[in-house]
Amino acid sequence: MGWKIGRKSTPREVNILASLLILVGGLILRYVWIDAGRKSADDPQATHNYNQLEWQEKNKHNEAK
Repeated sequence: MGWKIGRKSTPREVNILASLLILVGGLILRYVWIDAGRKSADDPQATHNYNQLEWQEKNKHNEAK
């Protein structure tokens, strides 16, 4: 950001580091997302409970109309 204010081009090393940090962040996010999905799939009761709550809330909302 400071380079843009001073109208200087961003150093190549900073661009490379920023790109690598974005890639690493994306890989971490992907790993966590997949891991959470696997843990969720291993607990069908939790999924059932969540779906039941959603169904009850939907029905309450529809009855109020």
